[in-house]
Amino acid sequence: MNDQGSSLNSHGLRPVFRRLALGMGANALGKVWVIGSQLVVVPVATLSWGAAGYGQWLMLTTVPTYLAVSSVGFGNAAIVEMTRRFAIQDNEGVLTVFQSVWMLVSAGVLAVIAAAIAIGLFGATLSGTWASTIDQSWVGLLAMCVYAFAAVQISIIGAGFRATNRYARGTALSEAILPLETMAFAGVCLCGGGINAAAIAVTLVRLIAAIGYYAILKRHEPWLRLGGANPP
Repeated sequence: MNDQGSSLNSHGLRPVFRRLALGMGANALGKVWVIGSQLVVVPVATLSWGAAGYGQWLMLTTVPTYLAVSSVGFGNAAIVEMTRRFAIQDNEGVLTVFQSVWMLVSAGVLAVIAAAIAIGLFGATLSGTWASTIDQSWVGLLAMCVYAFAAVQISIIGAGFRATNRYARGTALSEAILPLETMAFAGVCLCGGGINAAAIAVTLVRLIAAIGYYAILKRHEPWLRLGGANPP
């Protein structure tokens, strides 16, 4: 009896250890992508645009960073609740939480982006620098605002992967977006493109990746969809 129980425990723990190993591997791979990206972006941007241009790029990239961080709390809370409901096979509850967080966070991010754009345009109008502002930075800033919105969408979609016991796959897929963006960025710089062109390039990659990321989630869990609150 003890041997049988030991065998059952061993078989029961094996999938858990496998998921843990895959999750740790996906996280480690993400760190590799981050380090590799910096090793490419810093020298390429500095050589192409100079130190001042690279500094401007860093300022632009703070937009998606701050907006993504602002959604972390809601995302973590959603993951916990969705995972709990998925464990008891309450798919309708999972969908309700998923869609509610998506609508709340998306609306909040769009409101912040709209306010920032309005304030910036108002300030440019008052200072009489409308034309030069548009030429120098606004195209890139608008592109990075779209990038930020897409990044938040990926974060929320990632909650769906995690809640349905697909943490490793979801993490590996989301982390794989960074090297694609890095290649697009480096390509623009090496072809003589400026900051605005680079911002548009990485934004296009992020948008396409968000659509693909959602499509993969839907393939695994067709009932887990974005939109209004509807039963699965």
